[in-house]
Amino acid sequence: MDRQSSPAKRIALAALTFGLVLLGLELCSRALLVIRGGGLDHEDPFVGFYGLEPLFVPSPDHSGRLETNPAKVGNSYSFHQLSFPAVPETSELRIFCLGGSVTYGFPFPDPADAYPALAERALAHRIRNRRVRVLNLGGNAHASYRLPYILCDALEAGADIVTIDVGHNEFLEPHFYRAILERHPASVKARELAGHSAAFRLLNSALVTLRGRSISDSENVEAANRDLFGKPMFGEEIRTLGIASDPLHADIVGTIDHLEISILAMVRQAKAAGAIPVLVTAPSNLDWEPAASRPLRAH
Repeated sequence: MDRQSSPAKRIALAALTFGLVLLGLELCSRALLVIRGGGLDHEDPFVGFYGLEPLFVPSPDHSGRLETNPAKVGNSYSFHQLSFPAVPETSELRIFCLGGSVTYGFPFPDPADAYPALAERALAHRIRNRRVRVLNLGGNAHASYRLPYILCDALEAGADIVTIDVGHNEFLEPHFYRAILERHPASVKARELAGHSAAFRLLNSALVTLRGRSISDSENVEAANRDLFGKPMFGEEIRTLGIASDPLHADIVGTIDHLEISILAMVRQAKAAGAIPVLVTAPSNLDWEPAASRPLRAH
């Protein structure tokens, strides 16, 4: 009887030992992340395409406020750092502005110069009997592939009105993020679970340093940070290059259809939640010409 059970015991002992080693590695990794100042917040390897990371999280000081998820601030796909009451005031008019770099405020570095901030000041002047709060949810290079997830977060945060400024980035996301968009759902789930491990995040960070790219994103946006014509580009132009000669232009009809479907879906989603959707075309960046658009003018 003992002989028959010994292989099972050996397997169980090996599994227990392996589990303890992994647990020790995870605890050490978490301690290292805290010591080096990175905290335990983890990045969204799919940069918002699957809604794995919420845009807002409760403030760590338990003050009853929401703030921008640290994973969404201070990187290539960053949003503005926001902080606002989780529960709207009784007389508050809460407006969330969704869109790309125009909404974000490009080319101005100060969010106070972006149109959501200007709208807040103008509305506050006109609507004296309510507290007007306009929150800027613009994300650089965001198109209709990612906005529905942001809209969900805005509606959960008590939006009365949502403005949607979308359309000018529709060709960019399928081009630069094709590998992400074509991920199998099982792969997305597996990577999401792995992302909760501090040991995995440290390993990924080390490989990023060694190879200059993330193992979780085989089509890193850094690969796009080169002009088609051989000269470096400004960081803000990264996601506006490559359109002129990209074969994706052959699918203009499909892209426009996708945009229409996305906009209609977001409008229905907002109305179903009791919010008012407003489609916006902001007169901004009118004198700015992406480098990649210049060849079109020569033909």
